[in-house]
Amino acid sequence: MPSLTKGPRWPYTILGASFAVLGVVLVGYGLLRQRQVEAAITRGDFAPPNEILIAVLAATSMLLGVALLVLVVVS
Repeated sequence: MPSLTKGPRWPYTILGASFAVLGVVLVGYGLLRQRQVEAAITRGDFAPPNEILIAVLAATSMLLGVALLVLVVVS
């Protein structure tokens, strides 16, 4: 998209890097969560998810999505 517009490229770089960081965090949490659930199953227990972290990750995802939408529409 930046190559199609005459505007600055830095907003796309920041958003792209932010999505990359979010992806790494989501994969890391997924691995941690998988291990927690596996250990709980082995014990015959339940491992509740970290609801605050899930809410933060969901809010961050939505914020980045809206920011990208605004950037594309404005450009």
